[in-house]
Amino acid sequence: MFFQNLKGVLFYDAGECFSRSDDFTRENLEHSVGFGFRLNTLLFQTYPLMLSWDRARMLSRDGYETYFKLGMNW
Repeated sequence: MFFQNLKGVLFYDAGECFSRSDDFTRENLEHSVGFGFRLNTLLFQTYPLMLSWDRARMLSRDGYETYFKLGMNW
């Protein structure tokens, strides 16, 4: 039952933060690729809950990021 609710993911992500739309350029986009795991379960046997762990490698610069999430599926 536990492994039925455990899923693996692969992802690619790109984005940029800017204060005005004039500041947006494709050259300034940050890129990363990674993998993660999702566990879909129930909180108090009633509310759907997702636990996730992701590991991303930055392509635009050196380094890795790790993310933990706890929340609803949407």
